Amino acid sequence: MNFSSKIRHIAFLIAFISTLCRWMSLNNNNNNFLSSQSQYDTSSSSFDGKSAANEKINKREGFNSSLFSTNVLIARSVSSSEVSNILADIAKVQSFMNEEVAKEHLKASLSNCKALRDAGYEAKLDPKEFGTEAHPNHVSCLQSTDNNATAAVARDDNFKTVKADFILFAWNQEIIQNLTTATTTIKPSTSTITTKVQIIDVSESPKKIWNWIVYLSNTMLSGYDYVWMMDGDISIASLNWQSFWELVKLVKPKISQATLVGTESGAYSSAHPKLRPVLDPRIIAAETPIIEVGSPLFEVNTWLGYRDVVLKHTEVLPDVRLGGENCFDLSWCHYARAALKGHQDCGNIKAIQYNDKYPTVSHNIASVTVSEVTEPSCVVFYQTPMVHLNKQSLNKKADGFGNAQKNTCTFWRETFNVHWCVRTVHEVFVAALP
Repeated sequence: MNFSSKIRHIAFLIAFISTLCRWMSLNNNNNNFLSSQSQYDTSSSSFDGKSAANEKINKREGFNSSLFSTNVLIARSVSSSEVSNILADIAKVQSFMNEEVAKEHLKASLSNCKALRDAGYEAKLDPKEFGTEAHPNHVSCLQSTDNNATAAVARDDNFKTVKADFILFAWNQEIIQNLTTATTTIKPSTSTITTKVQIIDVSESPKKIWNWIVYLSNTMLSGYDYVWMMDGDISIASLNWQSFWELVKLVKPKISQATLVGTESGAYSSAHPKLRPVLDPRIIAAETPIIEVGSPLFEVNTWLGYRDVVLKHTEVLPDVRLGGENCFDLSWCHYARAALKGHQDCGNIKAIQYNDKYPTVSHNIASVTVSEVTEPSCVVFYQTPMVHLNKQSLNKKADGFGNAQKNTCTFWRETFNVHWCVRTVHEVFVAALP
């Protein structure tokens, strides 16, 4: 290790210890901004989970994961420009706990099935045509003969069976104040079960991957099946929640994402063409070598295993703390597919086109038929788009940010043979049509 590297490691260790002390102090003090009396759990958490206060948080008193078939913790970074979107998402998820409202959500999610069938299997459907929240797909729609009546009874109602909680990484005290004040006024559901929200002050280190590694530990994720890291400018409220979770449960990817669309036609959605929407509704998803850092959904065990790898390589942590993100999107797919062994496989399918020889995804009342590809590594779902508001809140001119990006990519490339795999995919999944 050369002299400059030693200096960087020493500086990192000093900052790391300082941050740990601050987190522990936060746990042992009554934070005026965090109201323990509201229906939301807005407590903070320390890195190691050893303090008495943090132990109480990590056990999440009253959290009974057995009530739901799927439990997900949604981790959001929150800048000032993203507060309103975050609050809208929390209110939307909280509304799932209201039985009557949930029924309306389910009905809306299937409301365009007839239009999809009338258009014909080969029709091209723009996500803007019906709205992303009710965007139809052949897997969900082919389960029932009408729009919603049969499906509402027969299908796994994901508004009832998928339970989501939030952990919010707030960039400053003003954001914490605004979030705390607003979450206490969000209309509660008629259910005794509420959406839990933890708000954490990350003003000293507001870099998202750093905070994921620090906070999203085995203790924090106990009881959850998935952890969903998501930028604050992506709208959960715009997602067809029913269809997305239906496809996740069928395909069972280790890491996945919904494709993203901009706020209007032609607006920015994704930097990578293979992750952008596919207008052919017969094409459901693809197994890709890359899942973006903006909204990856991890199976908890996959995340924890990947996190362990990162923590063992302390040489990359200083750059992560400075905001280094480059090549993480490729490296976790290499981990999910090959445990980071050997050179990363980029796949060999260049064009995302329908082919009835591809593995199929289908769902019916009696049983679930999944493709022969079991537990694919990284999957993008093309027919459940979410809106990317593209707030561009990240300061890319901050000191050390540019070098941190280069350094993290160099680390993954030189240590684990990660490659720039963005032009091809491993597999394409299509709907099982009658």
